[in-house]
Amino acid sequence: MAPELRTERELSLDFLRVTEAAAIEAARTMGQGNRKHSDQVAVEAMREVMDSVPMRGRIVIGEGDEERRHLRLRMEKDGVPIWETDAIELRPDPTGTHSTSQTADYVALVWETTQTVVLLGDPMAALFDVGTGSLRASFSAAFVGRSSLEIACLALVEGEHLLIVASTKRVWVIDDKLQPVVRYEPRFMLAGPPRLVDGALVVPEYDFDSDQEVVEEIIDLQA
Repeated sequence: MAPELRTERELSLDFLRVTEAAAIEAARTMGQGNRKHSDQVAVEAMREVMDSVPMRGRIVIGEGDEERRHLRLRMEKDGVPIWETDAIELRPDPTGTHSTSQTADYVALVWETTQTVVLLGDPMAALFDVGTGSLRASFSAAFVGRSSLEIACLALVEGEHLLIVASTKRVWVIDDKLQPVVRYEPRFMLAGPPRLVDGALVVPEYDFDSDQEVVEEIIDLQA
């Protein structure tokens, strides 16, 4: 097995232990009617196990506020908060069924080349300065609502000099100057995460008007 694959596998097992420890401690508080205490013991257990993982990295935490109006982003180092900010204003569900954003998930990563934290959610992708938490750039996203077809994807390519941002109905490619290189909207919706192949962006998307349910749009990034 290649060294990088072995490392990824070992860390995934360690992170499984982190999640398991948090779940066990939270389960012990079930029925007590104190969700803040449940959250506290879960976080303490998570940090204790995380401290035993042989890794270097940053911990980025995203959570909704008390009334679920914003997704709150917090950066920590060695368990100590460095900064905290209201990252994305959550879009209300017009049906009134859900009090949070229409999308089920948020995706985040640290883009070391640009020293930013990238957060993708409904209704935008936002890039925050790693050191201060200040907003450096934002790009509008497009989702269709809670659905098993929903796509939310962030991917670093070309030696981390390009970032692919994909939501269900919009794709951005952003360079390391935080400028858009490509903005693409599929006719219907994405069928999977876009990928970079030989300098071209390959975008799988649904085409309900053709015999092929899924087609691939090829976008030349050099054009």
